[in-house]
Amino acid sequence: MNKDSWLYRLSKAYLLGAGIAGIAVCLLQTVHPIQFLTGFTLTVVGWIHLRDAYRAVKAEREMMSENNNKKR
Repeated sequence: MNKDSWLYRLSKAYLLGAGIAGIAVCLLQTVHPIQFLTGFTLTVVGWIHLRDAYRAVKAEREMMSENNNKKR
């Protein structure tokens, strides 16, 4: 995934917002277990997606670096 693309930035902003909203739901509105589980799930899914996207970008950069080193 291209880290500079608008789609990556949009998804990152959306998932960060969902994570923040999830934490807010967990901390402020734990009246009902479903609210807690929804907030917790949004937070975990957002964090996992961002972690995997970061790893993919890192692997892509390492591969490009290796290819550049082979050409020299």
